Amino acid sequence: MRLGDSDRALDKTGLIGRPKVKALRAVASEQQGWLSPATPLPDESVFAKVFASAATQKRSSSNVEPYRSFAERWAELVI
Repeated sequence: MRLGDSDRALDKTGLIGRPKVKALRAVASEQQGWLSPATPLPDESVFAKVFASAATQKRSSSNVEPYRSFAERWAELVI
């Protein structure tokens, strides 16, 4: 992103989709200022802390949660 790659170009790499790139760009540029070439990038622990807190805030319950016991029993039989 700091090199000027577009969301579409990053999506074409197959490593990340455009919706996720958009969210990442918002955090990196607007909230943290990391996309400015004048700003040094923080170490990985800072990235992990920022993105772990963002991930836990948006986490929703699974659609499979009501069927957890059934899925666990089925997995034991299959595996």
